[in-house]
Amino acid sequence: MDSGPIGYLGTGETLARRLGTTGIGLAGGWVDLRFADPAGFAADLVQLDAALDVFTAAPAGDPRFAPRPTLACPGNPGRMARPGTPTDLASALPAAAWPDFAARVQQAADRCRDRGLEPVFHYHLGTDVETEAEADRLLELTDIAICLDTGHLALAGGDPVAAVHRWAGRIGQVHLKDADLAAHARVRAAGGGLGRGRRRRLLRAGPRRRRPGRSARRPRRDRLHRLAGHRAGRPGGRPGPRPDPRRPARQPAVDRGGAGMTEPGKRIRIAVAGLGTIARAVHLPLLQRRGDLFEIVALADLSPSRVTELGERYGVEPARRYTDATRMVSDGGCDGVLLATSGSHGELAALALRAGLPVLCEKPLAYTLAETDRLGELGAGGAGLMVGYMKQYDPAVAEAARLLTELGGAERVHAVEVTVLHAGGDRQLRFANLPPAAGDVPAEEVARLSAADGRLLDAAVGTDPGARTLYQILINSISHDLSLLRLFTGAPATVEQVATWSLASGGPAEPSVEISGRLPGGARYGIRWLNLPDYPAYRETVALHHARGSLELVFPSPYLLNAPTTLTVVDEHGGGERRAAYRSVTEAFEQELVAFHAMVTAGAAPLTGIAEGAADVRTSQQVVRRYGELTGAAIGGEAAS
Repeated sequence: MDSGPIGYLGTGETLARRLGTTGIGLAGGWVDLRFADPAGFAADLVQLDAALDVFTAAPAGDPRFAPRPTLACPGNPGRMARPGTPTDLASALPAAAWPDFAARVQQAADRCRDRGLEPVFHYHLGTDVETEAEADRLLELTDIAICLDTGHLALAGGDPVAAVHRWAGRIGQVHLKDADLAAHARVRAAGGGLGRGRRRRLLRAGPRRRRPGRSARRPRRDRLHRLAGHRAGRPGGRPGPRPDPRRPARQPAVDRGGAGMTEPGKRIRIAVAGLGTIARAVHLPLLQRRGDLFEIVALADLSPSRVTELGERYGVEPARRYTDATRMVSDGGCDGVLLATSGSHGELAALALRAGLPVLCEKPLAYTLAETDRLGELGAGGAGLMVGYMKQYDPAVAEAARLLTELGGAERVHAVEVTVLHAGGDRQLRFANLPPAAGDVPAEEVARLSAADGRLLDAAVGTDPGARTLYQILINSISHDLSLLRLFTGAPATVEQVATWSLASGGPAEPSVEISGRLPGGARYGIRWLNLPDYPAYRETVALHHARGSLELVFPSPYLLNAPTTLTVVDEHGGGERRAAYRSVTEAFEQELVAFHAMVTAGAAPLTGIAEGAADVRTSQQVVRRYGELTGAAIGGEAAS
């Protein structure tokens, strides 16, 4: 049962005695915190601590069913006046305020976990988190579980059934309520707000029926009053809370590779395979920055000097520095593995999953569908795998997804246009001051790995040089854009046009690429990936056009940490065009690492797992097959069928 106002059921020993004598467990209790107000939030932490004192005093025979603090925000006056559908956007939390709002929610959640309690967040009519899209936004920016309240969600225009499927890995508590949509419409039409009486008429915990021999005016509250020290009713009772079969995903993770895992919110030990540009410029610095979540315990690279240098820099013991990534994975002693090696990651990811180790895998996940099928079998019901599409975790992308949801979702999209101006690596990494390539990589090992990747390319697309080059551009770079299409609209339904062309005779080996076709809802997409080695700077634009405007994302070079992606929202205002810009310096790669941490410690589903990564491999092979049909190139392997 819920605690009610803190102290209503007693505190300390009094609460423990009352719960113990009745056989009722404490499910948790409601705690309002002013997340949108820095000073108010700081002051409210006192009441959170008081609530946690009460919850930790409650007896819990099974720690999985310890009380859950139910965190929520107080009423927003504008929304209290006009709650629910249609959403009052004028009183919505500004987009720029979301990162700080979510950071305070995360702070409160971590404060609960420090006391051994796992909190949930309750969206609520009349507050800053009212709509399904706003709940999605909070889940994207934090690792807190959600309280699924069917009544509040329905009155805010949400779909509780769809939410159950989408939030399945993040639901920590359920409030089942009826919602009177007709009464809600009447209240809104009359200009009424969310007063206590109206709230009771709109939301009910169930049908009101007269029980035989009981007053119709008064529901049965004898157990509640007895607990609170008031007049007792009939004796008797039912057992405490029943186990929730969904909760194992939120429990402390199991021992993997012979090493105990951490509780949610605590540090995990991570091993990194591949110490090239992306690891040196991005992953290792960010893992060090997020020392609250990660400890780098092992490194692997073909270059002995590189392993030694970076092992010293990041404090990795000499015994945990490897020149063989397979040996590093097999030795275990870590809670997760980051794969940043070159080529296909299928074999190394499979080795990690067999060892029960969660994987964060840089793209490409694999070269062939046979590899992804094997990974799917190994990952079913076991350790998780996240494909490293950091753009999916970019705050500007999350904001665009939220706005698209408010517009009505993917079916509102008329066309998606993607343009990538792919400057050379030297242009993208001028700032990084990276050392020259290591000169101590064994040539025979490079030859062995190159031959293995060559065999996988044969199995994927055959031996045609143009097809192989196109495929590698797709799985190594354009896959980022395919991942964004999946996120916004779903994977392409057709591939109709494919063209490649070189910059100039004797120019770069990689051509430019153009792809177009139809999306699942009938909209069109076009991707133009332009290989321009001497272009001044990398620039990627993704524009979603709908009937009344556009959502346009402009990404800088991915290596520039904390350089903001710009989201420009184009719509009509006052009879003219309005262009509003959203930017956040929150780093997408860092958000990706936070999401991986949540996957490892709390079972949170990644935005791209094995199945979604396999979908991108499948789309890439469809592009190559269409390329063969249009050019006469001989396509082989999986792409031919």
